Amino acid sequence: MRTSVKFILINILFIIIASMMLSSISGVRLSVNADEISASVAPAQVTGVKATSVTANSAKLSWNKIKNVDGYIVYKYNTSSKKWARISKTTSNLYTVGKLSAGTSYKFAVNAYVNDNGKELISKSYKTLPVTTYLADVKGLKKSSANSSSVKVKWNKVSGAKGYIVYKYNDSKKKWQRVAKTSTNVDTYTITGLKSNTTYKFTVKAYKNVSGKELTSKSYTTLKVATTKIALAKVKMTGEKKYDSTLTHPYNKQINTLVVRWGKVSNAANYQVYIKGGKYKNWTKYSTVKNNYCTVSKLARQTSYSFKVRAVNGSNTGAFSNVQTLKTARMNFNEAGWQAMCRIVYHEVG
Repeated sequence: MRTSVKFILINILFIIIASMMLSSISGVRLSVNADEISASVAPAQVTGVKATSVTANSAKLSWNKIKNVDGYIVYKYNTSSKKWARISKTTSNLYTVGKLSAGTSYKFAVNAYVNDNGKELISKSYKTLPVTTYLADVKGLKKSSANSSSVKVKWNKVSGAKGYIVYKYNDSKKKWQRVAKTSTNVDTYTITGLKSNTTYKFTVKAYKNVSGKELTSKSYTTLKVATTKIALAKVKMTGEKKYDSTLTHPYNKQINTLVVRWGKVSNAANYQVYIKGGKYKNWTKYSTVKNNYCTVSKLARQTSYSFKVRAVNGSNTGAFSNVQTLKTARMNFNEAGWQAMCRIVYHEVG
């Protein structure tokens, strides 16, 4: 009887050992070490979830790998159903979510999983990753018109944009600077205060406010536009028609001084006066003045001088006027006439 019981116990022990060996062969994990996750235990939480790049219609996600898991599940939160929805199952720690709407906020999460005898064991906790896509890039940016001091740009409207930000590149600071922020329905803008005959760079981004923050297009197109030269008309010289003032009288005080006059020119900032005659053997720039006249002094008595004038604005210059020739007086007739009258009175009256 004792022998039979002993035999039975030995058989039971053998069966237990055989079962353990079969279990080991079938891949069931019976122990856990520091680098393994037991098949009966859910994987740890996925860490390091982040968006490595975001565009208007996609977001590339990445996270830290976990050892001994079968893969990862990527979720996107459905704002309509208020539930998390699976969007992918992958063995990689990288995944790009596509077909997103521009300028929209999303929430993503990633869980690790293992297969346990046909059952899927998933991480029990996760971290939510908020991601907001950029607005679509502004297309069709082009020059509408340009003159010597302004440039008008035009672009195609962007769906969902609240407005547009216009930038001008600052060459000295090597960066873009905002020059305007427009409303939704605007698709043109005129940049003023520019220098003539100069090339500028412009760009436009769409924007909208999301959660109190200004969201813009990610990339942009650079537009180069050159302003035109300032159109300056040819100066027209004015003849000496009035003789009732010392400014216009052809003789009074003009024994060594001449007053050169001309008509005003639109867009002229200054006028350059050139002289030839007397000690000026060749055409010489005498002065640059703001008014439309110039007093030329220290001239020789009873000498002819030629003058020509042109309008200027910055580096822009107009055509020279026709040459006007004036001659200094032989004497000051006002002074001579006064002296003669005094002599006559003194002689007649005594």
